[in-house]
Amino acid sequence: MAKVGYARVSTSDQNLDLQIDSLKKYGCDPIFIEKQSGATLDRAEWKLCYSYLRPGDTLVLWKLDRLGRRAGALLTLIDDLKSKSIDLVAIKENLNADSPMGKAMMQIICIFSEMERNVIAERTKAGIEAARKKKNFKIGRPKKITDEDKKLIRAMIAENMSISEISKRFKVNPSTIWRAVGSKDQCNMGT
Repeated sequence: MAKVGYARVSTSDQNLDLQIDSLKKYGCDPIFIEKQSGATLDRAEWKLCYSYLRPGDTLVLWKLDRLGRRAGALLTLIDDLKSKSIDLVAIKENLNADSPMGKAMMQIICIFSEMERNVIAERTKAGIEAARKKKNFKIGRPKKITDEDKKLIRAMIAENMSISEISKRFKVNPSTIWRAVGSKDQCNMGT
């Protein structure tokens, strides 16, 4: 009867240390670690974790929402784990799906977790819309090569400077140079 840990964050710039430390302190071994959105259960490390679990094991999470953000899928998964005699524990919420009260609380948390995800998505969409309405505000990464840079690059190519030298000067990949200015024939024609 193993305590199997699962830790997840949504993006690569988020930190897993708190979750991993909590899972280790709880006695989990192994711990499956993932950096991917919780919008779906179709995640590589989750699939490995799920296939590792055996009857009598305990799946341990730092928080229930680390497993996912869709209430329906989470509730189905909780029932599936129970039917396979796999216990589920959420450390931070101090919940165990083995008791009726624990299962009810997990169901409530699942609903709030999905609501939180929806609110975040709504705020993000509203923020993007507000940004689009502002003048001179662009969404996304700034361009690596500006229109002025394109003119300079074409002149450099016309002077037979190598793409390698140009890309080093602009601190970009050579393919970025070609995407910005087109083919060498186009550059020589002044387009």
